[in-house]
Amino acid sequence: MGVMQLGNHLAPSFEDPIAMLLACHDKIRRFCAELSLLPSYVAEHGCDEQAHASAKRIRQYFNQAAPLHHLDEEVDLFPAYLPMAHPQDAALIRQLCAAHTDMEQAWQRLNTQLHNLSDSLSAADIQLFCQLYQQHMALEEPLFTRIQAGLQADVLLGLGHNMANRRK
Repeated sequence: MGVMQLGNHLAPSFEDPIAMLLACHDKIRRFCAELSLLPSYVAEHGCDEQAHASAKRIRQYFNQAAPLHHLDEEVDLFPAYLPMAHPQDAALIRQLCAAHTDMEQAWQRLNTQLHNLSDSLSAADIQLFCQLYQQHMALEEPLFTRIQAGLQADVLLGLGHNMANRRK
């Protein structure tokens, strides 16, 4: 099986920040799937041009877009919702923010391995990283639905504006 290549998918606009965050989750799932294929691809084909291109795409996403996604949540989305959040959601938000640190630590181990791509790419590190993200998104997505229902449209537009500015 070859390494996956991500196509250009239409993304929602920043006018709908929740949809934008969910679209990021879809990209994360696709990059995790691509990442999961990489060790077997490298074992079969070596560290060829396609493997290096895949590692570069994955590294670019998780070094640039993923940290911005976490900032969108920690700096804008969660603080906007916390004043109206049920205590269970407030606790969940604290848990999700702490998980960002765990995911970042797991990513840094993989980032180094992908930068120095070789056949010593750790399938266990990849599995842990992808599992952390899957568990995280499974908790976060229902929360996003509650946040979207709870926040006023103008607040959501402001969040989207902040997200767009963060990427300039």
